[in-house]
Amino acid sequence: MRKLILLFAIFLSAFSTYGETVDPLYDTKVMRFCDTLCIENDWYENVTVSMICISPDYFIHNNPRVKIRVKDKDGNLIWKKTLYNTYLYVFSRGQVQIGKPNFNQIVIWRSPLGYYYGMVSIEEGIY
Repeated sequence: MRKLILLFAIFLSAFSTYGETVDPLYDTKVMRFCDTLCIENDWYENVTVSMICISPDYFIHNNPRVKIRVKDKDGNLIWKKTLYNTYLYVFSRGQVQIGKPNFNQIVIWRSPLGYYYGMVSIEEGIY
């Protein structure tokens, strides 16, 4: 049932941000409390996703990077990853996208009821 609700929320949010363009964020920390999060086909409930976008310093790293940490409701670390040459986008309706241009690796949607749902697919991407 949750998968059906997640797919319905993805369908609705895909049309709600159609045509909206935003610039990538730099040196920003974004936190989302997700009701359901799918990480490479593993489902987690009631998790906190922390995303930190770090701008290039042109000394060590020439490309922007995003650090992602996923913790459960007890504060235990579930998943931790640093994505290089990726950008962080936050839309006006609360949707968060992380990835390269035209290739999303992490997407977090906001349902019409105010809950957040997310999907992580590093290798294949989210279309």
